[in-house]
Amino acid sequence: MTLFSLANLTKKTRLLLLYIAVLALLLCVLFYRSFDPDQVAFSNDGPLGSAYAEMARLPAIFTGLWADLNVMGGSGGVVTPSISTLFSALVGPVAFAKFYTPFSLFFLGIGAVYAFRKLGLKPTACILGGLGAVLNSAFFSDACWGLGGQAICFGLSFFAIGFLANPDERGRWSCAALAGLAVGMGVIEAADIGALFSLLIAAFVVWQAWSIQGTPAKRIGISLIRLILVAGFAMFIAINTVNGLIHTQIQGIAGSAQDSETKAQHWDWATQWSLPKKETLATKFKIILKKKLYKELNFLSKGDFYYDNI
Repeated sequence: MTLFSLANLTKKTRLLLLYIAVLALLLCVLFYRSFDPDQVAFSNDGPLGSAYAEMARLPAIFTGLWADLNVMGGSGGVVTPSISTLFSALVGPVAFAKFYTPFSLFFLGIGAVYAFRKLGLKPTACILGGLGAVLNSAFFSDACWGLGGQAICFGLSFFAIGFLANPDERGRWSCAALAGLAVGMGVIEAADIGALFSLLIAAFVVWQAWSIQGTPAKRIGISLIRLILVAGFAMFIAINTVNGLIHTQIQGIAGSAQDSETKAQHWDWATQWSLPKKETLATKFKIILKKKLYKELNFLSKGDFYYDNI
């Protein structure tokens, strides 16, 4: 008699294990070249060279980062612990460059299927929805560009929705706290995009007020408390990242003034990239005639764009 047998598992558990296996197999097929010891996945924002540099080694960057590659260098701030940094610390820079993209998409798929299940969808619909979230062109292309933190943020947003899905069940206050932690971690992973997604989570909590049984005053009160819990725990875990966003993207930004001189300068900068329509179209036809475009498309079809040699 074995300690573990599929026959002893419930149908839901078996379907969940099947989904995990299918998702893992799908990602292994799509990113099979990550298993090549001589290649790593392309990353625009975190290439292997910068990740392998001494200045970016974990866990030293948790206390501060000094980018000393040019002249005396400059401060790179402090890296906040996150799911991405934990994965990097566990596997090292080379394995991180190889498997970060499929790992982030796998996390997204688990979060999506969890949210769909908590929202009451049938197992089959949950599996299809999870696979659809992973293969969504926005999420998938961002991860392949090297922005795996955004895919993890999307997965954390799904987890937050799952935690908040049933406001009438026991443990709803602890679930709201967990949702807040998930939202805060999403802000750490994806910065401004995580902050934008946090607004959607807040809107979801407000919308849920209409599904709670009781008087209007009770429903509004419960929603307000849940919002405070989500926001409070999100701020608790992401305060360092939020503070950095405020100082780098809101306060003291050059060109953010609204006077006429600044607006004129911004207009010149924003329109300098405009190209004449006829000349641009003629150039495109020349490229097509020289078959350069065909060669570029053939290059992309081989998947070389997403992988580099070590």
